[in-house]
Amino acid sequence: MPELKCNVHTCVHNKNEYCDLDGIEVAGSSAQTAKDTSCASFVEKKGDSYSNSTGEASAISNVDCQAKECKYNTSCKCHAGKISVGGNAACRSDETECASFEKEM
Repeated sequence: MPELKCNVHTCVHNKNEYCDLDGIEVAGSSAQTAKDTSCASFVEKKGDSYSNSTGEASAISNVDCQAKECKYNTSCKCHAGKISVGGNAACRSDETECASFEKEM
């Protein structure tokens, strides 16, 4: 499982740049660049909203990856040592990205 750093401070699951979900999904099955990916697990934080997740924020997370062309994707699982999810001011999942995406050569 990769170390997950999340810079999406507008996500209800972001707790001090870690995710309180047991795992996330990276969308973008035809992605050619990081901008073509997104965190499908993103939920916008609004007002006093809170996560109903029972997990605690952790640096380590399961990452289901739909980005078929990413060099870290093996059978839809991310095998990078570390990944970063970006989109600091995101309001929707399509405004986020897997900043660690690297196209398979």
